[in-house]
Amino acid sequence: ALTGIGALNLDGNPQLVDFRLPSLTQVVTARDGPPAPDVTVTGHQRLAEVAFPRLAAIDGALTFDENTALSRLGLFDLRRVGGDLTITGNSALAQCIVDALMGRLALGDGVGGELVVSDTAARCECVERPGGPQATCP
Repeated sequence: ALTGIGALNLDGNPQLVDFRLPSLTQVVTARDGPPAPDVTVTGHQRLAEVAFPRLAAIDGALTFDENTALSRLGLFDLRRVGGDLTITGNSALAQCIVDALMGRLALGDGVGGELVVSDTAARCECVERPGGPQATCP
């Protein structure tokens, strides 16, 4: 099982509906790798779910940008983002899910860089369920 990687960039796959790495626990700097590996998920029109349920730490930035169908983030163990955290242009993603993520990060080492959040679904309600929050949106 894949438990650690040096970076991840998912960019604009029109067929991608969900992406899961259930065993991934860390995205960290490799000995000869980039100084701060990032996780970037951008430009997917059909992507509804990203799940890294055991991911605890990212040395670099975490970006979710312009994934218009994204409504579920399975980042239940995430406690540290070493760089920026950017969640923009994900209009189907409930703000309460982003808030729950921020709450989990606050329990750990938090976000080392800037926090940018915009264009999420603000009028949703979340209920905490086993496996993370579940949103209901009007």
